[in-house]
Amino acid sequence: MKRKTPLLNQLVARRMVAGYSQDSVADYIGVNQSQYSKFESGKSKLPIEALDKLMEMLELEVVPTDTVSREEIAFTIHKLFKDNESVSRIRSLIQFLDGVIKEYKDELSKKGPHKFMVEDKE
Repeated sequence: MKRKTPLLNQLVARRMVAGYSQDSVADYIGVNQSQYSKFESGKSKLPIEALDKLMEMLELEVVPTDTVSREEIAFTIHKLFKDNESVSRIRSLIQFLDGVIKEYKDELSKKGPHKFMVEDKE
């Protein structure tokens, strides 16, 4: 039995924030609601074509976590604020960036202490 991954959790959250039902998403990506429900619960996979359509519908794209992509993310944030995008899109982007920052902190902490790391005082 498969388990729900952080990526699936993010996709479900994004779908709900956008106000889409499982049925409407399934219809858009070309699968039935039962298939889509099994995908969201981690019990099955979707064909790559359906995943592409899902990413399109939810206005998502795969972004590598190298330096170039971080510059692209910064540009996207600037564009979102400049173009006065909706609060939910900006909130989604901030949540994504919080995840990226946590990943980098986790990777750095595994490599040992560094002079340039500052611990959060929360």
